[in-house]
Amino acid sequence: MYYWRVTKYNPFYRDNQGRYKREEWTSIADIGKFYRGEELTIEEYQVIENAYVEAVILAMGELEIKSLKVKELEIRDYVVYDGISDFKSKHFYEIVQASKDVSIENIPYLVKLILREILWAKLESDDLFVHFGYDYYMYFVARKELKKSAKIISENGLFVENFKSPYL
Repeated sequence: MYYWRVTKYNPFYRDNQGRYKREEWTSIADIGKFYRGEELTIEEYQVIENAYVEAVILAMGELEIKSLKVKELEIRDYVVYDGISDFKSKHFYEIVQASKDVSIENIPYLVKLILREILWAKLESDDLFVHFGYDYYMYFVARKELKKSAKIISENGLFVENFKSPYL
């Protein structure tokens, strides 16, 4: 098995115990707040959110996976964030179910709802597990090394580190 932590956090800013030491936004609720003198805008948030979504799609594509099963689903209240909500995400929120397969076409809605802290779930298949932690941490467990995906994920601004998921 191969294990990765995929995040927006540059490992350069971790201490010897692996703790991230740089001031950084960690949630959609941080839009409008200031970090290192810069305001987090909706547009900047969505760039990172889309990079996470793309990371999952890339891994699924490289492994030729058509769907992921929803495991340990937790449903929270649906929250509309100014300028970010859309009908398809709301509709998907209303129909998502534990133990059901979600097609690669619908994975973006599911991942966004998880990143926005509206849902929480593990996404799994025989060849790929995708787990989400607090503060915008995402973990992949794969039966095959994802060299092409890791390269593109990094080019998209995220960091791919060898790290075992704490949600196994």
